[in-house]
Amino acid sequence: MSHVGQAFQKALYQALAASSDLTGLLGDGGIHDFVPRNAKTPFVAFADLVVSDWSTGSEAGHELVQTFELKSRTSRRADLFALMDAVSTAVAATDLQLDGHTLVHIQLELQQVRVSRNRRVQDGLMRFRALVEAA
Repeated sequence: MSHVGQAFQKALYQALAASSDLTGLLGDGGIHDFVPRNAKTPFVAFADLVVSDWSTGSEAGHELVQTFELKSRTSRRADLFALMDAVSTAVAATDLQLDGHTLVHIQLELQQVRVSRNRRVQDGLMRFRALVEAA
């Protein structure tokens, strides 16, 4: 059985990569586990992951909170909002399959828009919270 965090991130990556709407918006930017130096924009990157115990007296379970970093190509907020919508749709439209675990619930908890220091691009954060049980 794989680590629940690894299984969750793998399922999320597969959902994002399978979305033609998202990959169409990203173009050469892509979906990153680690953002390379001089990465092309726009992109979506896996950021912080928090895994907490969510076990009951009889079932093992985890709460997972995954943060994504998004960077748009332009200073237009509409471009960043389009990326956020595509990420949300990709996650919601997919029945996430986690190796060795069963997804109980997932929801979008946070969307944050930040103006970058150089004001040439828009930065964003998205955070999803999931509850999973051991299969």
